[in-house]
Amino acid sequence: MKSAPPLSVPRSRPIFGLSRAARLACCLMAPEQAVCRPKSSSNSVTRTEKLTEQEEATLSASGGRKADAATFREGMSRVAATVHIVATDGPAGRAGLTVTAMTPVSDSPPTILVCVNRASATNRAIRRNGVFSVNVLPANAEALSNTFAGRGGSAGADRFEAAGWSTAATGAPILAAARVAFDCRLSDLHEVGSHSILIGTVVDIRLGDRGPNLGYAGRGYRQL
Repeated sequence: MKSAPPLSVPRSRPIFGLSRAARLACCLMAPEQAVCRPKSSSNSVTRTEKLTEQEEATLSASGGRKADAATFREGMSRVAATVHIVATDGPAGRAGLTVTAMTPVSDSPPTILVCVNRASATNRAIRRNGVFSVNVLPANAEALSNTFAGRGGSAGADRFEAAGWSTAATGAPILAAARVAFDCRLSDLHEVGSHSILIGTVVDIRLGDRGPNLGYAGRGYRQL
């Protein structure tokens, strides 16, 4: 089946028409690119990713702190989220990455959004292909999440060799082991800072096995 043509949209658009939940979802970033870089729960984090004990004490004593980038990242590290792989295929080729920033927008018509760094190759591929899938990961998919977050050094289509995939109605890849997979056509997008909010109309839903999902909080994986 032919993929949808690239979506033609302005480079920058306001997000005020989105629901409050949709706007808040943009606080979570793709782990490959910014806030929620996956690490196992046993691993330590670097100075640039975590506040020191002295900074924590200062925050507690003052009751707050100006919303600078470091404090924002620390705050968002305390927000639990499920982990997903966003994947695409078509004229621009197969690409995918790990994200936590996914949220439903509406059920009439079924619509979801994901936030992806504007510099990401997957972002560019989704724009050209006009389709993408959102694959909700099971709790045992930590290694796969790391692969699509770029932690194993693989990129592009090579990442897909780590798991089984099928092709959805739109042509987007669907993860065989996903708890649920949403097959989407790109219907709109909005540019906000370093990221694009990609809005997809859901055309097909694949329900997988029930069980715990892979989550991410406190800079480590969790079962949700």
